[in-house]
Amino acid sequence: MVFCSRCGKELDNDARFCPVCGFDTSGPPSGNVNGGGYNQNNNPQNNSGRGRNMGGTLSVIFLCGLLWAVLHILGAIALVAIYGFISDIGLSYSSIYPLYGLIPEDLYIPYLVITSIFGLLSAVCALICCRYLYKLENHKRACMSCLIGSIFALCGGSLVGIVGIVFYFLIKNEKNRFSS
Repeated sequence: MVFCSRCGKELDNDARFCPVCGFDTSGPPSGNVNGGGYNQNNNPQNNSGRGRNMGGTLSVIFLCGLLWAVLHILGAIALVAIYGFISDIGLSYSSIYPLYGLIPEDLYIPYLVITSIFGLLSAVCALICCRYLYKLENHKRACMSCLIGSIFALCGGSLVGIVGIVFYFLIKNEKNRFSS
């Protein structure tokens, strides 16, 4: 059997690149037992996680998670700023917010507050998930923070939560890439 010297994934005998981490298997090994690369005894469970990279799917999820967090934080700030701007100049909400007619006027402010809170909670969960993805550690927490962030996003009215649920299943399928 042939194994990737970076992540420990079993490879086909003629594979030039690892399908998991993208490492060029024709080159020298990425490290030794103490250097953070794949162990000499070819046991994926003994890999410390140091010196590994996310590669492929997890890199895309990581970047999307960062974007998700930034957009939700900016969205929460924008909602507060729009409310303050509208209040200061005396405009009607219907001239600024196209869905205003769907929300009764007395519920508009609580709606803004709740939407902002759920957006911020979703952003925090996305950042926590990105931290675990970056370190490739604690697979269970990475999955749960992604799923909880998705639920917060959906509760806040953001359809990004659906994408987050898809990301949850993608992360769940990459369990072998995590150190724990």
